[in-house]
Amino acid sequence: MMKTLIPLLLLARESSGFSTTSMNSKVFGRPALALHSTKSFSEEDASYIMSQASACAHSDTCSIDDANNYLEAVVSVQGDCTANVLVDDAVCGDADNISEIVALLRAKVEASE
Repeated sequence: MMKTLIPLLLLARESSGFSTTSMNSKVFGRPALALHSTKSFSEEDASYIMSQASACAHSDTCSIDDANNYLEAVVSVQGDCTANVLVDDAVCGDADNISEIVALLRAKVEASE
């Protein structure tokens, strides 16, 4: 699944920032994509994911499906940072920021349930 996610993420970069429309078709390809894989993100992809996840976390218009997908992706990035798979300070340098994004996305998802 991760092999199909990365090209979709790269295609999504061509869009002009965060959109109020569902990101599922642009980024994840389909709703509720499970990101359970041993494959790690590249530093560049992780940076893009964190940027988009932050935009979603701070948006009132981000869909619940998108919030859930970004939550899974951010937790994966967070794990890669902890395991030193990702080492770039731009991605892993601010653990508090990652934790805040996770908390905001979790709150969005939980509020919908």
